[in-house]
Amino acid sequence: VNRSMSKLTIMSISSVAAAFIFYTLAMVAPYYAFGDSIASNFYLNLPVSNIAIHIGYIALPFAVLTAFPLLLFPARQSISSVVTYFLPSLQDTLKLHIGTTIAFLIICTALAVIFEDLGVTIQFIGIIGTNFLAFVIPCFVYLNIC
Repeated sequence: VNRSMSKLTIMSISSVAAAFIFYTLAMVAPYYAFGDSIASNFYLNLPVSNIAIHIGYIALPFAVLTAFPLLLFPARQSISSVVTYFLPSLQDTLKLHIGTTIAFLIICTALAVIFEDLGVTIQFIGIIGTNFLAFVIPCFVYLNIC
C-alpha cells in the first residue's frame, strides 16, 4: 500500500466535497419544492392524503431511533476526549462511557421536551459530534497511516 500525505489530502478534500454536495442538495431541495414556508421536519409540508406520506410518518420514528446512536457516538467521543485531557485517569473507563451517554440522553430528552421542534435536539448533537468527525478522525487516520 502506497500511503502518502498527498493521497490523504486528496481523500480528505474529496470526502468533504462529496459530503458538501449531498448535504447542500438535501438542504436546497425542500426549499425548491416548498419555498420559504418549509418546516424543519419537511414531512409536515407534505400532503397527508397520500399513502406514501403515511408510511413515511410511520417510518420517521424508526429513522430517528437509528440515527440517534450514530449521532451520539461522535458526540460522546468528542466530549470524552475533552474530559480525558483534563482528567487522564478517566481515559477508557466504563464510568466515563456511561456517564457521557447518560448526560447526553438527559440533555437530549430535556431539549426534546422543551422544544417542539425535533431539529433543535438533532442540531445539539450535530454541533458536538461534528467536532469529532471534522477534527479528531482525520488526525487519527493520519497518525495510523504514518
